[in-house]
Amino acid sequence: MKKSIIALVILTVFEFISHGTENLIPNGGFEKGKANWSTIKLGQPDYKRDFLVDDKIFHGGRHSAEFKYISGSATGYAWFSQKIPVNPGRTCELSLWARRKGDGRPVNFVVHVHMKNRPLISFRTRFSTCDKWEKNVFYFKIPTGVKDINLALVASKTGTVYIDDIALKYSQLPPNIIERESSVFVPVSEDKETCDFNLKSTKSGNDFVIYQRMAPRRIKYTSIPQKNELKDELNLVVTPDEFEPLWFSIYAAKKLTEVSLNANAVFKSSGRQLKPDIDVRVLNCWPQRTDWNSRNYSMVSELLEKKSSITVPAGNSRTFWLTFKIPEQAVPGIYKGSIILNIKKKTVKEIPVSITVLPFRLKQPPGRYWAMWTSDNYRKSLNEYKRELQDMKDHGINTLLLYPQGLGDCRFAVDKKGKISFNSPTLRKLQNIRRETGLNGPLLLYWGGGLKIKASKLAASSAKLNLKSKALRKTFIDLLKAVDDFVKETGKNGFSEWYYLGTDEPQIWRGGQQSALFEHTAARMAGIKNLVTINESAFTEKLSRYMTGICWGGAPNSVEANVYRKNMPCEYWWYGTGVYTGQEGGLMPNRYYCGALFYKSGAIGEVSFVYQRLEKTGDPFDDFDANKYSEPKDAYIVYPAENGKDIIPTLQWEGIREGIDDYKYIYTLEELIKENKKHPRTRNHAEKTEKKLKELLSSCPWGIGGINSDDPFKVIYSNEKAAALRKDVISMILSFIPETAVSQETK
Repeated sequence: MKKSIIALVILTVFEFISHGTENLIPNGGFEKGKANWSTIKLGQPDYKRDFLVDDKIFHGGRHSAEFKYISGSATGYAWFSQKIPVNPGRTCELSLWARRKGDGRPVNFVVHVHMKNRPLISFRTRFSTCDKWEKNVFYFKIPTGVKDINLALVASKTGTVYIDDIALKYSQLPPNIIERESSVFVPVSEDKETCDFNLKSTKSGNDFVIYQRMAPRRIKYTSIPQKNELKDELNLVVTPDEFEPLWFSIYAAKKLTEVSLNANAVFKSSGRQLKPDIDVRVLNCWPQRTDWNSRNYSMVSELLEKKSSITVPAGNSRTFWLTFKIPEQAVPGIYKGSIILNIKKKTVKEIPVSITVLPFRLKQPPGRYWAMWTSDNYRKSLNEYKRELQDMKDHGINTLLLYPQGLGDCRFAVDKKGKISFNSPTLRKLQNIRRETGLNGPLLLYWGGGLKIKASKLAASSAKLNLKSKALRKTFIDLLKAVDDFVKETGKNGFSEWYYLGTDEPQIWRGGQQSALFEHTAARMAGIKNLVTINESAFTEKLSRYMTGICWGGAPNSVEANVYRKNMPCEYWWYGTGVYTGQEGGLMPNRYYCGALFYKSGAIGEVSFVYQRLEKTGDPFDDFDANKYSEPKDAYIVYPAENGKDIIPTLQWEGIREGIDDYKYIYTLEELIKENKKHPRTRNHAEKTEKKLKELLSSCPWGIGGINSDDPFKVIYSNEKAAALRKDVISMILSFIPETAVSQETK
């Protein structure tokens, strides 16, 4: 890991004296109306957002720019810009005042800096409140040879935002800036925590405090414990053969060195013993971009690293993350034990832990799939493949999404009779590993446009991809059948089901709709199952008649959107979990999307992106180095380890597992209800419980739409709520289990 990143000192100096006072932006306060600002035509019929000059709400002067959504618009984009002369080689400070209207509607506001033949620079405006002006400051450098820039103001989604007093000045960089070559990254301001009790009055003594925060996303190095977070005992409720996390934090009143944890514990209950496997890790907080192309960063608690010991600076917190694996044959009951906190190899505290093993097992829902997109370039050793697929299995993933070309050895051959065959030694190995690990969901093979290109070469029409060519269509079908033969041959005994995925999100690419129709009509003719990633549109309705399934972009955002998807004449899948914007560094929203919301939607498949985004964005441990790429932000659900022997999980990865388990708890209850409704003696209780479950699920909100979740004004669901939901479901399950099988204290 890059020590320069991990040990980066972030200074909280947000006030900085500019070395240039002249504002390079004419009419940055909109006192002359729309003068100097021009509209960029997007060429979309649903381009419906107004750029107005407001004389009632303003920051300075007597006017501001209002970006107002027009009802009925599908995209709600507004894009306005002006060209500004600049001096090459100078550092610029860009500042603006922004105010979000408090109408409950989501809104994004981004400033784009366009330079000829240079990568786009984007700054996303951050809002911490509504109906209040907030200043945003960004920095960037003008490369050599660039004499002017285009500054674009872009608003999207359905909310309203006001912008005023935009200023561009030559400046120097303040000390809290991260700099990579000509790229500059600015921290977003974060609220400082204060303590609501006297640390000296705690049982831990004056040196440290043990506490537990239920929202891991809010656990930072600078976190300060609150009185309701103090813990005398840590509690775990789990079923046999289940993985379950437990975490706690240490706040140091003075510097602590060589802090370690001994979790080699035996837990006891009424003469019985429980010896779970416990994986001990430390939660690492580090700087990460706030968006795919963002020039802002924030401190994100994300990595779960193996460390023999840690240092906790005075006034700081550090977090231990323990994953318990309960033995399959564990006897139900409440087990007591403790884990040992050591400082300089001396025991300073025994932390009591209570484990409640429930008297039932989680049921695996048939015909429900949690898929994991691996990587564009998935070339690894056999042991690495085994380790990673087992890791996916242990986290509840049962379906693999692969990019075959990324395996590096996919080959098509044509024999003397003109028959096409397919072979990939790596895919053959992966099929064997899927069988060994029990990763038995359908194999999703994403080809992009690769299969069409191969077909055009074999059909001697490579000079032009003529999608109307009968020869091209026939060859394309033969290629699909060759892959089908290979998957069936290597996937015997339950691992031969697969889906063809072609052009990704065809609605956004030029020619994408024609390509999708060609691919999927051919797949239907070949008798091959197919899946497409796409959003709602008239074209989607047309394409649906040729599809086995549609994988919709994002969670459904309303009951109407969900019904619309379910009414399509094909399977209902959706994608939107993993490491999209707002998902790294927390159990949420992945836990909710993979769990309760997936269950509520009634979809059969849910896809996460991406296990590891290898060789796409430079060093995976430096989020600021890959600025030559179109989406330079690192995207990893699991990070590779430097020693090649381990992998580094993340909070977002643990959120996916917790969500899948939430789904299984609900499904287990649903099956108990169905079974008990068959018997007169238990029918009444089953029907009442069914009603309670429906009410519980109806209280679960729909998603916000799209595949990103970074909206502080519409938090979908908290980890506290998800834990409470699971607790309610467990209580309902226990109500069906005979009293003889459940101790009173377990209930």
